[in-house]
Formats: sequence, structure tokens, C-alpha cells
Amino acid sequence: MTMIAKNTSLEFSQDEQEILQEVMNVSFGQVAADLAEIINVLVILSVPKVTLLLGKDFPKYLKEKLSLSPPFDVVEQSFSGKLNGVAFLVFPAGSGKTLVTMFDEYKETPNGEEMTRLEKETMTEIGNILTGACVGKLAEQLKEVAYYSEPRVAMSSTPSWEIPGKLIDPDSIVILVKTEFKFESNDTNGFLFLITNQESFGWLKKALNRYIEQF
Repeated sequence: MTMIAKNTSLEFSQDEQEILQEVMNVSFGQVAADLAEIINVLVILSVPKVTLLLGKDFPKYLKEKLSLSPPFDVVEQSFSGKLNGVAFLVFPAGSGKTLVTMFDEYKETPNGEEMTRLEKETMTEIGNILTGACVGKLAEQLKEVAYYSEPRVAMSSTPSWEIPGKLIDPDSIVILVKTEFKFESNDTNGFLFLITNQESFGWLKKALNRYIEQF
């Protein structure tokens, strides 16, 4: 876990870092089984990684750390409560067509505008399910409840992309949780990013310490 904050209120102790990573591991480990029941498709999630960085550095992180450059398709969904921020599901551009075929009712789909509509609807629904499951499990582990906005396809096959300022302050320190996901039924894979802003630091530190005290 990379820490860049200078302000001690925006830093985690070694114990807090380790327990945050453990809470993420437990939460995301439970998600795959739940998703298989919901959508009848096995989703493989990598071990989540936690990093601290400035909001404006997220696009650079995608390009330099993950070799992930536009064009790509992004599903955006904000979440709120004591834990608040935004989730981004990042797919390689053009993944929508493959995702549509995972659902039996869409085996025979038309081309053109109807296919484009189905692609966006499918990506939006998958984003809603993945975000809700991952954020929900994390909040549950920390005895909190999360609330969600409607997901939307934020950018599709565009040459550049920045985090919307209304969701994440580009100059604020954010907690970035990254996991890679893959659908076993096809070759589609992508990344899920959960980004919480520094308003959540105080609550999160207290929640992690309460979590530690249980053991």
C-alpha cells in the first residue's frame, strides 16, 4: 500500500493498513459467490490492492501502473454514507458486444442502434451489480450501510478521460482500491476501482480500529 499523505489525520498506521487490506480481501472474497447466484455467471476477482494518491493522478496511474490507456468503456457509479466516493468499472473498448452475449435472452441480438443500446444497458447493469456487491460487502464488514446513485456509462471509446471534478476533487487525497475481474464464461476482463475521498478518512480510521478490537 502506497502512502503519500503528510497530514497525520490522512495517514494510516501499519495496523490500520494491514486491517484495511484484510477487510478488502474478506469482502471481495465473498463477492464472487454472491454474484454467481445473482447473474449465474462466475466472476473471478483478483486480490484488491489499496493505494493513496491525488485524484488528478488517477488517469496517470491507469496509464503508467496498469498500461491501461484510452480508448476504453467506463461505467461510473457514486456511493454515499460514512464511506463515500465513486466506483469506476473500466472495460477495454468494444467489450459491450461480448458482455451482451453472456445473457441467454440476448443470444440473437440485432446490430446498429439496438445493439448499442443493449451494450450500454448490459455494462450499466453489470456495473451496478459489481459495485453494489463490493461496496456493500466492505460497508457490511465495517458495520455501515452504503447508498448508490444510478450507474451510467461515463465515457465510451474516447481519446482521453479525467475524473469528474463533481465526484472527486482532483487535488484531494483519495483511497484507491483496485481489483481485476474476469468473467469465466468468456474472455472479457477489466478493472474495478473504488475511490473514496479524504472526507472518509476520519470515519474509516475509527471503523478499522473498531474492527481490530473485535479480535
